[in-house]
Amino acid sequence: MKKLIPILLAAGVAAPSFAAFYRTNNADTDWSNLALWTTDAEGTIPATSVPGIGNNVEWFFGDAADGTTTIATGDQGNLKIDRLNIKSADFVFSGATVNIGNRVNFGSASGATPATAENRNTVSVLIDNGSDVKTWMAYFASQQYSDLDFRVSGNSSFTITSNTWNHFQGVYTNDSTAHVTIDKGSSFTTATSLTTNGTHGQGARSTAVYDIYGDLTAAAVYTTDSNGTTSTINIYGSANFVSAGTAAASKSNSYWNFIMQDVDAAKMTYYDGGVLGDDTIDAIFTAANFKSGNTADSINYFTFAIDVKNFSVDGDYDEGESYAIALLRLTDSESIYPVSSFSIVNSDQMGSNWILGETPLFWDESTTTLYLNVISQVPEPATYAAIFGALTLAFAAYRRRK
Repeated sequence: MKKLIPILLAAGVAAPSFAAFYRTNNADTDWSNLALWTTDAEGTIPATSVPGIGNNVEWFFGDAADGTTTIATGDQGNLKIDRLNIKSADFVFSGATVNIGNRVNFGSASGATPATAENRNTVSVLIDNGSDVKTWMAYFASQQYSDLDFRVSGNSSFTITSNTWNHFQGVYTNDSTAHVTIDKGSSFTTATSLTTNGTHGQGARSTAVYDIYGDLTAAAVYTTDSNGTTSTINIYGSANFVSAGTAAASKSNSYWNFIMQDVDAAKMTYYDGGVLGDDTIDAIFTAANFKSGNTADSINYFTFAIDVKNFSVDGDYDEGESYAIALLRLTDSESIYPVSSFSIVNSDQMGSNWILGETPLFWDESTTTLYLNVISQVPEPATYAAIFGALTLAFAAYRRRK
């Protein structure tokens, strides 16, 4: 597969030049304001039209756009462009439908002044309000000293369509940071691999944090791949995180945290007497296996934590019952790792409604699934009395107002 890289890079070099729009550093966010657009990187040649539907068009947010905010909405229609290049600016897709035929470059723009340790690139991207954004591939960042805050929210979707060696590269250069958030109800999909931090030996001294509340689907997931990189993946109870292939780390400092807040009740089943009520429920995270470098039977580069602080459930459950939550399912039946690889943290901060079972973590070999066992608590009489007293006071206050 790697043999394709020189061919694809050569094709990129030979690509024809495109009509380009450059965003000025005007604070106005109105997309249709012609004064915001130029046709040169310095922002001196006014554009004769605003970016819209059209092939072979690039949008550049280079030096002339540093620190600006641009909002693309559904009012522009279905936006079709070739490339989107953002060096240092805020970009909001709000109710927009966008098809980027080639790629998105976050944290870099052709011809722009390189970032420095004292003058970093700062890129903020929000895909919100039902937006549907598709791109062939996405990179962050080709320029050193870049910081990305990328969020998919408001029932929106971000899709990478490439199924070749290209993938979403969370950090592709040194001394940079990336924070990616997929909110509940929104989705992030890549047809090939997702790299959180460090790619092909790049990304030294960089950090990446992924907060996954919604749907994230990838062909494979790679975390730290370079010396000095750190990757943290926070998978919340509402997440639906699926990797069709492996989850791999080539270096240490790869942290996976299952955060048990807003747990989807559909991922829980009764666990009575050590017997699962339903072993077909979906897991919060699914992958073929975990690998460290080229060693399939080792996860020494991974640190797994099950965080039960402020444990909560979204959906119906019965008080006083024992439940099993499907945390992790490995579809390769030979990739069953010991429970000792995982630790439970903040068990003293679960709250009053739940406690851990006698054996809180266990593998089920028949489904190759790691489960968390929790027990819902029946409120004690004193709790019921407090609830009744509060309702009585509220009713009395209501009568006085009447």
